[in-house]
Amino acid sequence: MTLMRPRFFYPLCVFLGIVLGTVLITTGSVPSASAFVKPTPELRNQERHQAVNDLSSALSKYLRRYHKLPVPLPTKPTEICLTRGDGCTQQHLFDLSYLANGVFMDYLPSDPIGGRVLYGSGYWIYLDPVSGVIHIKADHAENGATIETTL
Repeated sequence: MTLMRPRFFYPLCVFLGIVLGTVLITTGSVPSASAFVKPTPELRNQERHQAVNDLSSALSKYLRRYHKLPVPLPTKPTEICLTRGDGCTQQHLFDLSYLANGVFMDYLPSDPIGGRVLYGSGYWIYLDPVSGVIHIKADHAENGATIETTL
């Protein structure tokens, strides 16, 4: 005895597969290959290098356009805040949110293992008052690496 399937069964399966695939792709719910890569200290340090360079580039662009910053830079290493407002002030973080406006950068980066405190990015900034050099560094660099840039 053979089972008879209705004639619409296979076309229905194909149709549902197409709909499901389209929904997953358009909503971004399909896991990327990077979701399966185990983060290593080297990969996290690469991400930190990129973030420090992005912050430096955004700050440079801002200074070229406006010739000054809206607030003075700290003269001691201070963690950069991920947001703006009271959360930054209460945690003694430095607010660079004016850079994350889609012109200079889309968002402020966060260290792969997080910041020192709530709202902390894990990236630090300060102005050397003697040399006038701005330092941006990744505080959580791993394997003895130093990840810092100056401008």
